[in-house]
Amino acid sequence: MASKSLFAQKLPIDTNSKKVTFVYIDNFGEKADFKKLFNASKEWFQSKVSTFNRSNSEKNVDGAAIFFGVKKGKSQTVDILYKVDSPLKYSDTSSKKMIGTGVIKYTGGNFGCVRVLYIEFDLNIYIKDSKSKLEITNLRYTHYNQVNFTSVQMYGYDDSPPCNSKNTFEIGILGCDHCSSEKQKLYQFLIEDFDRLNTEYKTYVNQQLSAKDDW
Repeated sequence: MASKSLFAQKLPIDTNSKKVTFVYIDNFGEKADFKKLFNASKEWFQSKVSTFNRSNSEKNVDGAAIFFGVKKGKSQTVDILYKVDSPLKYSDTSSKKMIGTGVIKYTGGNFGCVRVLYIEFDLNIYIKDSKSKLEITNLRYTHYNQVNFTSVQMYGYDDSPPCNSKNTFEIGILGCDHCSSEKQKLYQFLIEDFDRLNTEYKTYVNQQLSAKDDW
């Protein structure tokens, strides 16, 4: 499970890459060998596209639509730009690795620094015997105004880092000295949602490994 502190709501940082990185190591026991586990993990990427197109809640966006008279179509147009249709980008049995990608649409408040973030991330899975390591890293974001859905800086008068409209998480979010309470809520959501993502992965793989070929 990823190293984290819910009290401090800090994101885990890899000591080598210095990037925000969530790592989950799962052991599937005697029912799994390399081939079965690799195939089940690969199928997971291809099983349900919605797993890799995630969000927190649409309620704040809907509230903005009512309050400001925003048309839903503006949001949907931007949604399409970030939609992940093919999560699996690479798989190779010799390197015992597969690489995927995902996106989170995170809706903040209507009047704070953090409005609507599209957070893209890489999801790497490494297989070793009956164990897998799921690694979520390379988080990058684009920040949008919830009224007109144009990209905009989170804080300040010009779109320059940190706190700017588009950057890596390390520079643009962690490096931003403003919006502390809103970023804490964001961190909390990411910690919990990536935990859920790993649980979804384990559940799917366990089901595949336990399935009986009895036809």
